[in-house]
Amino acid sequence: MKTLLKMMAFISIFVSITSCSNENTLENMLPAENKVHSDSFRFRYQGVEYTAEYELQDSTIVFINPEIGNMLSKLNNNPNTSTLTYSNGTIEYFDSTKELELFVEEKFQRSDNAQTRLSMAHLTSITLKVYEHKDFGGEVLTYNGPIEVPNMKNAYNYGVPMIPKDFNDIITSFKLTGSRRVGTPENAEMSAIVIFYRDSNYKSSSKAFILNVDHQEISHTNFKKIDFNDKVSSFKLYKVRDPYPKL
Repeated sequence: MKTLLKMMAFISIFVSITSCSNENTLENMLPAENKVHSDSFRFRYQGVEYTAEYELQDSTIVFINPEIGNMLSKLNNNPNTSTLTYSNGTIEYFDSTKELELFVEEKFQRSDNAQTRLSMAHLTSITLKVYEHKDFGGEVLTYNGPIEVPNMKNAYNYGVPMIPKDFNDIITSFKLTGSRRVGTPENAEMSAIVIFYRDSNYKSSSKAFILNVDHQEISHTNFKKIDFNDKVSSFKLYKVRDPYPKL
């Protein structure tokens, strides 16, 4: 979880600097006695894993490898870029939602077919909660997956009464939890994926997150940090067989 938080914090800082849209300067966010901070993180793009080493120098991110810095700048400023965030915080970038979906289809096996349904018994249930405000505040909708919602304008909350709500362009944070069957092998490759789409009917750019049996709860406290606040119009949630359980 610490790795995931570090990754999201970096993306938040990086996007705010490259887009020049953050009202607070990075200088105010750093301790006065420590204006230079070195760190690194891992990400994947086009099947290749990279380690981005960087320094925070006052209000500037300086990459040790300028080519990696240019790559991240283009990816984070491309409105079509879609991402898949693994449970350990590693982010995989894609040039479009279609590319992300093809990757998921090729590398993961969905559990909604007869061939894999029994093998998914290790992960007995998945529950998604989407929230109106950051830090899990405001109104909330709850879903027991797998489920696909093509339009958040008529979103139904799980339970009684089932009254539709307009949750389009509202989601700011979420929690995804899974239940693991007692006696599940430590190397079980059971997972779930949630994909949030910018537009209805699963179109435009998207942000995907993986839950597995080693990380039975994942969450994001503020979509503003990944430039996706109040932009979700549809989503898909389903179980999969994860070929990268330890990534």
